[in-house]
Amino acid sequence: FSLLNNAFISYDFKRFGIKDTKITIGRQSLDLNFVANYNIRQKNQAFEAIVFETKAIDKLAITMGHLEKFSSWTSRYNVHEGSTSNHFISIENVEEVPYSTNGFKFIETEFSGIPNTVLTVYDYFGHDLYNTIGSKIDYTINPNSELKFIPRFHYIKQWDVGRFKKRTGTVVKANAFQTGLKMTFKGFSVEPGIFKVMGHDPQNNLQVPFFGRYIINEPLFEIDLGFTGGSLSYFLESSYGWGKNSLYFLCLHTEQSTDLPRDGYSREFNLIYSRDITESAYFKIKLGNVEYHNHDTIEDGFLNEYRLFLGYRF
Repeated sequence: FSLLNNAFISYDFKRFGIKDTKITIGRQSLDLNFVANYNIRQKNQAFEAIVFETKAIDKLAITMGHLEKFSSWTSRYNVHEGSTSNHFISIENVEEVPYSTNGFKFIETEFSGIPNTVLTVYDYFGHDLYNTIGSKIDYTINPNSELKFIPRFHYIKQWDVGRFKKRTGTVVKANAFQTGLKMTFKGFSVEPGIFKVMGHDPQNNLQVPFFGRYIINEPLFEIDLGFTGGSLSYFLESSYGWGKNSLYFLCLHTEQSTDLPRDGYSREFNLIYSRDITESAYFKIKLGNVEYHNHDTIEDGFLNEYRLFLGYRF
């Protein structure tokens, strides 16, 4: 049962004349800013949650709810032993805090009423943990052209809440931003950009327990140097789809704070090829390479990754 990512009850409100509105209770995967559908390994991220979604108001989408438990290939059933598991674990075990929490309350809104613009605002409140707010804006310069240019900007602010600082000794005062220029032409897209975490101290580290849409969805690794205070990441992400095939490429270079002794870096390259064999069956080949040096842990080295996935859509 612990392997089941999706086991839920969903109810829409058509009976009451409300369109495009539903509530989902149970295990489910989410694809939002702070809780992206992070599927780099055999198991997607999933949550035991209550989620309410509505698009009943024209050009406005609202998603809100409560996250109680979390499961991923990164989950630890026994945090102290560090054993990996597919179990759904409580939020306090995800964060390794010595007390119970009441999970995360969240709301995300997406507004497209401004011409050529998509504006997103969100808030994730972790009880006795930390609060994360963010805003995103995507602006399409030439929406009627086959070749589109889309400047993008994303700002994130985070601070500790309740008992978190007192009981763990961890202060959270994080500010970060991402900016990029996405270009699309038919089935091809490319986006260069940067991701910057302000500050230079551990209290400026951005907390990312659920690997949301920060920087980009790194498809193979979790080298987290890009979330430390003072770090600066440069990325180039590209994809191309033709027929039953798709190709994805990522280049990511991260520099930690240059204030000694915390300087460090990581360089990551990913290449993914996907093909649909039938309408339901598919395979993916994932190749990756990382070189890194982390001054915080005095570690450096290389990682190479080769993965073959065979899948079936039911």
